[in-house]
Amino acid sequence: MLPSVKERKKNANKFHLCYEEVCKVQNVMPLPAVMAHRKKSVLCLSGDRLAYREWGPILHALSQDRSLQFIGVRSKAVEPRAGTVERVPSLQTRRVLLPLMKAIQTCMNHTEALTSVELEALPLGSDLLCNFIQGIKSCRPLQNVSLHRSPIRDEGCRLICRAIKGLTNIKCVDLSGCGITARGAMAVAEMLKYQKIQRYSETWKQTLRGCDPDVDSLPGLRRVTLNHNTDIGDDGAVHLVNAVRDDIFVKALDLQNCGVGNTGGKAALEMLQLNVSLAVMDLRANKNINSELLTQIMRRLYMNNHGASQKEKGICPHQGCAVAGVCEAGQAQGVC
Repeated sequence: MLPSVKERKKNANKFHLCYEEVCKVQNVMPLPAVMAHRKKSVLCLSGDRLAYREWGPILHALSQDRSLQFIGVRSKAVEPRAGTVERVPSLQTRRVLLPLMKAIQTCMNHTEALTSVELEALPLGSDLLCNFIQGIKSCRPLQNVSLHRSPIRDEGCRLICRAIKGLTNIKCVDLSGCGITARGAMAVAEMLKYQKIQRYSETWKQTLRGCDPDVDSLPGLRRVTLNHNTDIGDDGAVHLVNAVRDDIFVKALDLQNCGVGNTGGKAALEMLQLNVSLAVMDLRANKNINSELLTQIMRRLYMNNHGASQKEKGICPHQGCAVAGVCEAGQAQGVC
């Protein structure tokens, strides 16, 4: 039996209930992949196998939603083999991406529950990215943003950083594998510098009031992940290292496989001798860094942490998360 109008209105703002109701109206079966994390208020969707017609109920429910705490939409985005003709997943087409980004933006504009958004390997042009950025600006509970493997490149990185630098609710940004070069790394560095100045200003105000500043309670970025952007290189790494040299607020900087060599490694080691607040400086998988230098960096990090665990330092071991205790991304995947 079809639900009444009263029941549909009651369920409209709850994603999974709304999705079920729309499926009933359209006489189609709800997809198990969509309903998998219903009890956790999580949408964690690998969209490559979804046909175009299957996106309709999902997009409608998403645009109405006010209940989801985590939204994850992922694509494998595998390059077709030479000499073969393979079907392009509907998720990789503008026909789905445009309404998807508008639905996510609408959800972010009105929700009070959403804390994490992960969009993996989605070809987001500047207009689609602008929709997403407008949603980020209006979503006050949002803490974690990931565009892992989405080829936004330097211009997209600049747009994201320009939006996030003025937001104090965002704790973690993951731009791994996004095609970012040293130019994009400069935009990230400017974002970190801006937030650093704002937070030092706030600690100064607290001091004037006769209070002892609580550094860990100040809002703002705690972790920046830029892994697998192989064109960042030494130049980009030096910009980032200089940005956090005297930053006592950022706790983790991930630069795995970013084309960093000994110049960037030495700059990181010098920075860690001054900045004892940084709990994670991940330079693994950079083949051009001398192994002895990498060992010195790891030893310095150990000394700075005094042997404390990552959770004791307030950093979740799951990359892409912000502060321990708010790791919806890791909880959704059963790793935190």
